[in-house]
Amino acid sequence: WLTTLISKFLDDAGYSTQVATTARIGFDQAVASQPDCVLCDVVLPDIDGFWVIRRIRADKSKLAGTPILLLSQKEDHAARLEGLALGADVFLTPPFRYDEVIAQMDALLGMALRLRARRDSVHTDAPTSGGEAAVHGDLAQISVPTFLTMLEMERRTGKVRVQSRGKPAILIE
Repeated sequence: WLTTLISKFLDDAGYSTQVATTARIGFDQAVASQPDCVLCDVVLPDIDGFWVIRRIRADKSKLAGTPILLLSQKEDHAARLEGLALGADVFLTPPFRYDEVIAQMDALLGMALRLRARRDSVHTDAPTSGGEAAVHGDLAQISVPTFLTMLEMERRTGKVRVQSRGKPAILIE
């Protein structure tokens, strides 16, 4: 009943929602549709929501960077810590109001748009065997933590060479 209720509130707020009744179905839907945000309950009929988070964060597509809002039917400090450690961006427990869920969704989507805009300001290509740069662009508008997060999300490894005022340096090796 909670899933139906939250889905209705999100639909009423202008969001397009897809509902899954199990962890496996939800993950498969997320892979297929590449949603802007995932809202998941900790307790699911087949596997728990932690499994969903692990699978999403390990996915090789852009799904890995999708914001996740995790819900729990009860206050559980250990579950909150586990969910956040696994990669949930927000963890809500009752009592929560539908306007709080919508506000959190708005905040997560806004954050995702800002990160995507910064990431898109840096061009990425598939790594080449000739040693050519896989990532290049003007980093003046992106912070070092954001850049490192982008590299982690895209599973990039190697050397990062930074040039400032004509002076090259290796930032990470």
